Formats: sequence, C-alpha cells, structure tokens
Amino acid sequence: GGAGQAMVIGATAPVNLESEREKWLSDPDHYNPLFFYKDNEAAQRAARSVTPSGALAGLAERVLDGVLHKYGSESGYHAAVWGDVLTREEADEMVREYLTSNGMEGLVRVVWSSKSLVTNFCHSSSSKQRGGTLKLVAREGYYRRERLRGLLDHELGTHMTRAYNHRTGTPPWSLSHTPYFLSLASEEGLASLNTHQHLTDTSLFQPALLYWTCHQASKLSFCHLAKALERFVDDPSRRWLECVRAKRGLADTSLPGGLAKDQSTFDGLVRLLRFRNRLDPFLIHSCKASLETYEEAQRAALRR
Repeated sequence: GGAGQAMVIGATAPVNLESEREKWLSDPDHYNPLFFYKDNEAAQRAARSVTPSGALAGLAERVLDGVLHKYGSESGYHAAVWGDVLTREEADEMVREYLTSNGMEGLVRVVWSSKSLVTNFCHSSSSKQRGGTLKLVAREGYYRRERLRGLLDHELGTHMTRAYNHRTGTPPWSLSHTPYFLSLASEEGLASLNTHQHLTDTSLFQPALLYWTCHQASKLSFCHLAKALERFVDDPSRRWLECVRAKRGLADTSLPGGLAKDQSTFDGLVRLLRFRNRLDPFLIHSCKASLETYEEAQRAALRR
C-alpha cells in the first residue's frame, strides 16, 4: 500500500551525503559517488519499486527548453519567478501566516531539518492526531518567497488537506485501491498544480526537470547525468541535488538506474490537465481520490 511504499522510499536517503558531495564537487566530470544507507537492501528494493519511463521525455524537454529560451538559465528563472531569498525567520513567519489563514494551527508541527533534501509533510500515524509534521530544508538560501508559498500549497494545501479530509469525512471515505505509481501520480500531480497556481510563470519547469532527469538516470552514471544536466541546470550545487534525487537507492552510482519515483509528478500533471474540465476542485481536495477512483468518489459524494 501507499504507506508501506512511502516507508520504503524513506530508505533511499544516503547517510554519507556530505562527504560524497565534497568528493564529487572536487571532480564532477569523473567521480561517481558511493552511497551508504541505513539498510542497503531496502534502498535497492525502493530503487526497483518504480519502473522509469521515457514516454513524456520529449514533452518535458520542450518545457525545459521553453523556460531556458525565456530566462536564459535555471538561475534566471528562479530569480524572476520564485521571488526574493528568505531568511529562516522570514520563512518561519510565512509558514505561521499560512497555518493561521487556512485554519491549520495546532495541526502541524514545523521542524527544520539539515538532513532533508526537499520540503516534505509527514502525516501523523496516530489515529487521534489528524495533522502531521512539516519538514523544512535547513540549507541557507534554500527558500524564496513565491517558491515557499507554492510549496506550502503543495505540502499543506494538498497533501495535508486531502489526508485530513479523507480521515475525518463522515461517513468515512472508502475507495478502491489504486496501484502505487498511479495513486502517487494523482497526488503529486495535483500538489504540483497547486504549487504553480500563484506563480507569474506556470511553465512546470521543476516537474519537467524531475521527469527528464529520472529518464536520463535510468541510462547514465552519476557523473554523465550531471554532465547532461548542465544543459538545463547552471548551478553545480543544484546539479548535485537533482542527481542525488534521481540516483538515490543505488550504492554504486557509476551504474545506470536509480529512483524513478519523481517521474510521478509530471506524469500526474499531464493526465490531470487532460481531465481538468471534468474535475471538481472541491471534491478532489475532499478525499484521497486518484484519477482512477474519481468517478467512484463522485458517486460516493452524491450519497453523503
């Protein structure tokens, strides 16, 4: 199920990231990191849990090329669209305001993590507690104003809201099981649509980049992937992060393969946009319906 699979994905966080990052930065053209995990077998199982696809790679590439044509570089896009860099205090203030204005005070514990690669929300496992924990990335300069607003719409406005409404619905929601990748694609695709709703440019650059990078990672070593990424990502520390996201789960990153889970976002986005005229925004945030169980949720909503 989804929860079990999420636990498996958690096994793909390398424990020696910092030391490998230093080695790679000193020789990015030749060094392929060797990653260690708390449980190497669980990490490798997770890497095999999603099959990479190239079906949307051409579309993803056109999105990326379009953004580069407009802004010159990824850094140029971030500066123009993601807003000013925030201090930790400013980010904390934004999160507090978001929780207050959306009636979420008391439901969300906010923690800054030096280990997190990306912002994420973990649902409470307790049936009594309805909310969960928002993990923020402690790296200096990581957050920009408009980007953080989008990430809050993603993590809290989508993931937390859907889970909370699903768990507290009366009568309880009961929907058919959706295969893991399709369920993830609907969840992450919707969250990504919400991420972009207030941005001045809705080009879907980051989801397209994740999809394209995972597709390339299935064929390339870490250092060859980083080289290929130079076309779209001008900052070496950002290239490192994108390569880690796509190659995690492997111990020896000179081998092709990695974790293709992040393809789910762009895949889900494309399918949601194709169905957008048939979706009720209220219903899709009222429960954890996937595109596959949406009609079932519509029928259940009529009976409520």
